[in-house]
Amino acid sequence: QGTSFSTPFVSGMAALLLQAYPQWEPTDVKNAIKESAIDLGFDENIQGQGRIDVINAYYYPKLPVAILDTPDSFEKGFIDIKGTVKSGTGNHDDVLSYSLYHKKYSGWEKIYEGYNEVNDGILMKNWDITSLSTGPNKLKLIVKTINQTSSNDIKIVNIIGTITILLDTGTIIENPGPIYENTKFVLNIYNSDYTPVNAFAFLIAPFSVPQIKYGSHIVFKAPRVLNPDSSEKQGKIIIIKLSDMKKIQYNINFLNCFV
Repeated sequence: QGTSFSTPFVSGMAALLLQAYPQWEPTDVKNAIKESAIDLGFDENIQGQGRIDVINAYYYPKLPVAILDTPDSFEKGFIDIKGTVKSGTGNHDDVLSYSLYHKKYSGWEKIYEGYNEVNDGILMKNWDITSLSTGPNKLKLIVKTINQTSSNDIKIVNIIGTITILLDTGTIIENPGPIYENTKFVLNIYNSDYTPVNAFAFLIAPFSVPQIKYGSHIVFKAPRVLNPDSSEKQGKIIIIKLSDMKKIQYNINFLNCFV
């Protein structure tokens, strides 16, 4: 994520690397900046790859390409993980392997290993995420070559929580629990025979602009928790079907990502 003040530093570093290695592609520059960064010991969503170091980057060898190119959010189900894996040398046979890892709370778990170059394609097909926790999840791609060089890429993706309500009985049949701030979640509205019902839905939370939507499959974006010392913000969803003035209220908590 970074800040606006980091932009001139990284841009200047990229310019120096291109001056030293004018034949490099943009992915070569990006890899050198990422892989030569100094790990400060913080979580990835705080430090990214770490503190940049232009001297380290200058002396780094040309590295393999590791790019995760997935959407920022997924609904639960089976998904394909997309990206790019290249040797960096131009020789396809130099790729030894690539591995995909998942992390939610603690520790990385390997979910896949491949052995071929992939150019802007599918790295892993049909990954089952139905049992994963909602909210931010981390994916990591590591590419290794026969020359003992490696690169990695990390991306935070949001597993979308789903709230399913039977409007005619007022029953909540699917409840994801607390939703992380600034992430998307889905509201499904049905009757007890599971036919979709169009209704107005209002998302209301303190110090946040109310969200008003209409339909049976509605995507909301969770409001931010503005107080940095607060672990959560309480809100509510009000569903109204005008034809028979049916009304349901659902209380919901939004979690602070940094507490």
